[in-house]
Amino acid sequence: MAIKTGIVLQTSTNSQASNRVARVFYDQHKLSKFPDVPGRAWWTYVEKPADGMAMAMPVASLTQGGRSQDGRDLHWEAPFYPDMMYADFGRSEYGHFVWQYQRMQSDDARATELFYQASARLAATKGWEMPEPGKPLPYAISVAIGDLPRSPLIAQALRAGNPWLIGETLEPDDDLLPSLLRQWQGRGGWKPAALTNPQDVVTMNAKTLDQLVAEAVAKALAEREGAGADAKPKTVKKPGKNAAYLAFINGQMADGKTRDQANRAWHEQKTMAGAA
Repeated sequence: MAIKTGIVLQTSTNSQASNRVARVFYDQHKLSKFPDVPGRAWWTYVEKPADGMAMAMPVASLTQGGRSQDGRDLHWEAPFYPDMMYADFGRSEYGHFVWQYQRMQSDDARATELFYQASARLAATKGWEMPEPGKPLPYAISVAIGDLPRSPLIAQALRAGNPWLIGETLEPDDDLLPSLLRQWQGRGGWKPAALTNPQDVVTMNAKTLDQLVAEAVAKALAEREGAGADAKPKTVKKPGKNAAYLAFINGQMADGKTRDQANRAWHEQKTMAGAA
């Protein structure tokens, strides 16, 4: 929703909200659809200072779009919106701000490096193949420490003014699409909560790591079965067959296989048994 700059929220004479105003700020990216606008518009609420002298700074999240002083709708869309923690309002004239992409890139690079250090330690403890960037992680690792961090390539591309990422064009960038898809997929859908974080894994002893992986796999399987039971009507299954299947899948995934790989191994084993 676009909000006109300067609307005062007057819910009550004594409330904090009575001092808040919706205001538009502009970042460092100019869009060709608004050639006379200094950057992309973002609206937020600012709180009027009591002394009337200090500059009113944002007190709420930034939302893309807004209206100019002459009433024009400045709405725009992009596939990625940075975290507000990287918005720097102290290096520009009032009403403007700069996204600190260099700091974002450094943070994301450190988080990614730490994630792969923790993944490698888990893999070494279990004798799995060492994880490599761009390749699927063993299921047990992702359950233990969560999703891959945001790729530093996103901030790097934003620093360069990538037209797709800043909303200049709707044509996806094929080089960046995999990184963005990973971010979008990580926001929704069912997934178990990570049992720990990469920083803790780096300092754990081998015995604790073994326990962590076993607990993570068991927890994920239990929660997934529970999620499936909530979403679908319960069906009656043969206990012996189902128990054997789950035991096999559990064992395969504890050894670092994905669910799909474990299922294929199960069917291959059944096929070979039938042929014999």
